[in-house]
Amino acid sequence: MHRRIIFAVICGAFLFIIFAKGLQSAQPEVSGEEIYGWAKAQTEFGPRRPGTDGISRSREHIIGLLKAWGYEVSTEAISFTQYYPREWRLELVRPEQRIVSCYPLWHSGSTGPEGVEADLVYIHKGGARSFAKKDVAGKVVLASRGHRFINLLPTGSFYHSYELSQEKQAAGYLSFFTNTPDNAYQMIDVGSAANKSGLAFNTLPGLSIGKEDAVYLRRLLAKDAVRVRMYLQGDSRQTETYTIIALLPGRTSELIMVDTHYCSTFTGAVDNATGVASALALARYFSLKPAREREKDLLFVFYGSHEFVDCNLGAELLYRNHPELASKILLDIGLDHMAAYPWKEYFGHMTRIHPLTPLPGMDQPRGVFISETPVLYETVIPSLLNYRLVPSFVFPMALFNTGKSSSQKNPSQAEAAMSEKDSLLAYCACETAVSYEKGIAALRMLQCPLWWHTPMDTMDKFSPEQLKRVVDAHILILEKLDRIPADQFRKNTP
Repeated sequence: MHRRIIFAVICGAFLFIIFAKGLQSAQPEVSGEEIYGWAKAQTEFGPRRPGTDGISRSREHIIGLLKAWGYEVSTEAISFTQYYPREWRLELVRPEQRIVSCYPLWHSGSTGPEGVEADLVYIHKGGARSFAKKDVAGKVVLASRGHRFINLLPTGSFYHSYELSQEKQAAGYLSFFTNTPDNAYQMIDVGSAANKSGLAFNTLPGLSIGKEDAVYLRRLLAKDAVRVRMYLQGDSRQTETYTIIALLPGRTSELIMVDTHYCSTFTGAVDNATGVASALALARYFSLKPAREREKDLLFVFYGSHEFVDCNLGAELLYRNHPELASKILLDIGLDHMAAYPWKEYFGHMTRIHPLTPLPGMDQPRGVFISETPVLYETVIPSLLNYRLVPSFVFPMALFNTGKSSSQKNPSQAEAAMSEKDSLLAYCACETAVSYEKGIAALRMLQCPLWWHTPMDTMDKFSPEQLKRVVDAHILILEKLDRIPADQFRKNTP
């Protein structure tokens, strides 16, 4: 392995113990409070789900700011089939009566108007052996999705267990993670199960519940039979979402792209109001620089198709509609989950002492996905140190660009998803991974806090100071790379 790659990996592994007060003298003038305000404005639009008023208001807000700053702004529509759950409820009927907090599994089936009442059966992580031992026909299945590794990747066979439950004619399906915070449920998509089962759409109604309720139900099951009643009504229909494209011309036709997504689950503060606010801060900063000081064009892209649709689809369509971009773009920088405190849960209690952040003032652990481009390592690592973005773990993208990920495409939009790639990189680096797969230098910093895709993703999970540091780091990166010759971006480490 090339010595620069070795150096980068070593830096990534030990960066969490390094604090630097500043290797560069420049201090970009960006207000953390203003960036925080842009993030807060996004959350106040509510859940930014495609096809809703919340995402429309978010889009109008972003476009208004970009136009006011002198950007050439356009939008492109993406049509797809969207699932809309309308009503849902979960009740414990026997041996006692109580309401259980829940949320629909995205693209699952619906119950009849009267709902479903059936006995509950626990199948652990849903492996084939569990189904061989227990009859689930006509029952409501309770399945663990396991522990979320780095708060992101499931350790349980979630899709397989839902698919098998559906094939074996279960009456309903309940899913939980063992390490969601408190008793929070998580937004989970089961769109691929129908395609695997040869169905046009999923028929099995499914709900996500919190781990504490799951533990309680399992304790009841250990003593006696448990009966539940679940109700879920939803439908799918054609809708549209939009990609926002904003251009700031430089002195040459060479182009650097910055991408983010403005759609969200729930209020989506960390994911991804922080990404939108960071992109707006960068757009504002560079719009104030004289044109003669901007060597390359800057292209800001805000995707509205990341959540609920497909996290690679927007970029795939962008390149399909604009084939010239692949030859013009030198670098794609993705902004997603940009700032967060390092919360962790121990024995039912939340704390900001994380195993990887033993010292005060550190961030949620951050993955830095970076292409094998020497000039990127030489620029990015000093920027991480300069702005105390710790702990950060640097990962060459090639390490993740093989194998299959847990992310599956929803069959209802299969006709629109051109990419058949399903690597772990496509799941972690999302839209930026599409650029990388097209041979474009790429960078994406990503945090995944404990409350990812839960209602607990709120504005109190990060600070203006954290946002300012990450934006300042990206300003430093962009300003340095703006002066780098184009051929340096196309040199990969062997």
